[in-house]
Amino acid sequence: GEVENMTNNDNVKEVSVKLKPEEITSKDILIAWLRFYFADEIPHSFDRYIAPALLWALIPALKKLYKDKDELRAAYQRHLLFFNTQISWGGGIITGLMLSMEKERAQQVYNKEEITVTDDLIYNIKAGLMGALDGIGDSIDSGTVQYIFIAIAIPWAQQGLAIGAVFPFLAFSLYQVFIGLFFTRQGFKMGLKASELLEGSKVQSL
Repeated sequence: GEVENMTNNDNVKEVSVKLKPEEITSKDILIAWLRFYFADEIPHSFDRYIAPALLWALIPALKKLYKDKDELRAAYQRHLLFFNTQISWGGGIITGLMLSMEKERAQQVYNKEEITVTDDLIYNIKAGLMGALDGIGDSIDSGTVQYIFIAIAIPWAQQGLAIGAVFPFLAFSLYQVFIGLFFTRQGFKMGLKASELLEGSKVQSL
């Protein structure tokens, strides 16, 4: 009987270890952002807009967080709902937030705790931010920054130099990559702090 119980306990521990979420690293955050950046408008559709691009960005991290196939499938479904925003301000911040929220949720699932990071909370955060950040990002990036790069390049173009035509595109693309990565990292940090606040308020209410 004791041997059987020990074997069962070992099996439970083995399953538990296999299901344990892995840590989300700086490299995971970088990969998520780059995947979103390059996929942004590719899977555009009328009913989901760029939601598949966000899911594509999150897939490697979701696979690290959810070892249970049903939980992973549910996570995929969560991020296929309608989503549309500006690439770096909205896309960066929201990608980072989603990574941190899914990290917290995966830990709650693994520990069999009450799920405070619900499907509704995850989508409402996205829905609440995507329009506002889209407006800010378009105004600053498309309405201001890109014209600064064009203004810098005009004298070169007037001299007939090819760099006058190429510079604005390259400069704006690099700007988007780096500012988007910055926002993704900031979004991830903000999400972790929000999770701590949720946990703190839960403890205080008890």
